[in-house]
Amino acid sequence: TLRVGDLEDEAFLKSRSPLFSADKIKIPMLIAQGANDPRMPMAEADALVAAIRRNKTPVEYLTFPDEGRALTKRDNEKKAAAAILVFLDKYLKTPYKRPAP
Repeated sequence: TLRVGDLEDEAFLKSRSPLFSADKIKIPMLIAQGANDPRMPMAEADALVAAIRRNKTPVEYLTFPDEGRALTKRDNEKKAAAAILVFLDKYLKTPYKRPAP
């Protein structure tokens, strides 16, 4: 069976990667990234954020230098929850209108 990370089927993995579909992301995004995430290295998250921004789509990017795959520290959970509330308040109260190309 194919598992995420196996390089046996590069085309399949590429087709599932948000980085290679960033041009299709048309709505605002909030991305939270742990610097020590073994499955999504920080450089890949940085590249995704840059690709979304090149597409002129708003993206909020939270980084947590002392976290891995999931948030485990209470202060980081609070920071993420507050950012999520601000993000939702910003984009749900006033629906996002994508600028004309």
